[in-house]
Amino acid sequence: MNPIRATILGASGPYPGSDDLPSVIVCYGRTRLLLDAGEGTQHRIHEAGFSVASIRYILITHMHGDHILGLIPLLQSRSLSGTETQVTIIGPEGIRDYLLENFKLLYFRPRFDVAVIELKGDDELRLSNDVVVQAIELDHGIVTYGYILCFGDRRTLAYITDTRPLPRKLSSIIEEPDVLIHDATLSSNDSDLALEYKHSTAAEAAHVAKEVKAKTLLLFHVSQRYRHCYEDHLREARKIFKYSWIARKFMRIMIK
Repeated sequence: MNPIRATILGASGPYPGSDDLPSVIVCYGRTRLLLDAGEGTQHRIHEAGFSVASIRYILITHMHGDHILGLIPLLQSRSLSGTETQVTIIGPEGIRDYLLENFKLLYFRPRFDVAVIELKGDDELRLSNDVVVQAIELDHGIVTYGYILCFGDRRTLAYITDTRPLPRKLSSIIEEPDVLIHDATLSSNDSDLALEYKHSTAAEAAHVAKEVKAKTLLLFHVSQRYRHCYEDHLREARKIFKYSWIARKFMRIMIK
């Protein structure tokens, strides 16, 4: 049975000069896929010991800069590396135009084929014989998708970031995910901001993990305002769901 390996390439909310913006690489057998591509993702891919050429699928959650500004540089580096294998990019409506306009304005034509899939709703996509992606529309003010990665033997990794909590909707789609990576941008002390900006608190992420019976919760996209008190953030979540952890850059997770 192939292990599932996930490496956090970036896990924080946006702030000036950040080198910790959202991105996760997932490896299963020969499949390499990327969840989001915040600025600087290509550099962190190399730092983590991977090659940009190995990535065959890129899943973008939404069109906010901290989740997509690393995509074009990554594709350029992939092209410069000499690879000619196709890459498939999955994301919300508008991502095709975003790519084409950037290619045009930058006078850049990838040396490999770029397949683009624009999601229309809670779509299910089969990437290979034993990797299926379930997209789920989230609640973030603009069209935003979470991704549930289902592997052939029923192991599951869920990537749910930049959203208000949707415990009932998630529990109707997944049950007992091995790893739930969930938006935990704010603390309960700032719940008014979570409502205003359509994010989740650490406590709300923990409630979702408890509802879907997750085995492990990674608190993701945590605002830099808490960088000196991450332990408070973690304690808030663990009061509700004890198997909670703060997602950190270059953290590695293995699902056996």
